[in-house]
Amino acid sequence: MGWTTTYKPKGEPALDFFNRAGVFTWSGDSPHTHKVLDSALVKFNTFYAAVEKIHKETGERKVWAAVILIRHYNKKNGKPYWDHNFGWKDMDESCGPNADECPERILKLLTPTTYEHAIDWRARCWANIEKRKARKNLTPGTTLKYGKYEMTVLGPAICKTRVLVRDQHEKVWTMTRSQILAAEIVSRPDTNGGTT
Repeated sequence: MGWTTTYKPKGEPALDFFNRAGVFTWSGDSPHTHKVLDSALVKFNTFYAAVEKIHKETGERKVWAAVILIRHYNKKNGKPYWDHNFGWKDMDESCGPNADECPERILKLLTPTTYEHAIDWRARCWANIEKRKARKNLTPGTTLKYGKYEMTVLGPAICKTRVLVRDQHEKVWTMTRSQILAAEIVSRPDTNGGTT
């Protein structure tokens, strides 16, 4: 399973491009019909889609996840890379992709599966969703462990994507969203003024 590269016009939506490139096209001889129910481009480098598959004779319905890794090629040797500016590697969830930031709305569309790698991939995606939810709107007083530092959340920083924290040496810092996701939550203030 290698990478495919080609030219993608600037501004063309990812789903439109993948449909045009034949990624979501199946043979008319297939015993199933296929339809993309929902899709999302995450961090400009991974495309996730919930694909519905219905058996033409029995009506059996399954919804599985497509995962497409993306690369953008802007320049080659300092010159514009006009002929091949876009690359992708497509797979499905049964491959157990390392890319595991599938949006919740797409995961909710998937039907149960027996594929071990797909089950593991879905569990990792749900764990990442729960981790992001736990770190949204961190209450002042929450203690985080980030590397060798223990940080106490003071509140939101001026920049909306950062949080103001104080380390164990009383130095004040700002933490980015990715740093907060990487940090471990040690304790949170409870509603009674203590910590949990």
